[in-house]
Amino acid sequence: MALRRGRIQEEDASQLKLGPDFNEAGCLSISEVKLLLEQRAKATDTAVYKKTQEYVNQFARFNSTDSAQAARQILSKDTDLKQFEAAQLASLCPEEAEEAKSLIPRRVDCVAALPSS
Repeated sequence: MALRRGRIQEEDASQLKLGPDFNEAGCLSISEVKLLLEQRAKATDTAVYKKTQEYVNQFARFNSTDSAQAARQILSKDTDLKQFEAAQLASLCPEEAEEAKSLIPRRVDCVAALPSS
């Protein structure tokens, strides 16, 4: 919950209410995070870094820069899709529009066009 001008505001990702800290933040898919971490692999060697790298290695759907960029490009064509929703869809890679709509409750039309990993 975020406190704003005396009222409590509920955070709810399904309604794109992510809290004030995230109002202007950019969103990355798990695959994009994986690719960024690979570029910085030698620069950081902390426990948090290693755990994060293990997580993204396990769950990244796109393992090349080209496929991650293609997914982002396809999802950015839908102007109704917010950046957070596009990152979620690129990370979850639902196979059918109905599955996407159940995961991301707003209008979703471009899921079938995502490249395969």
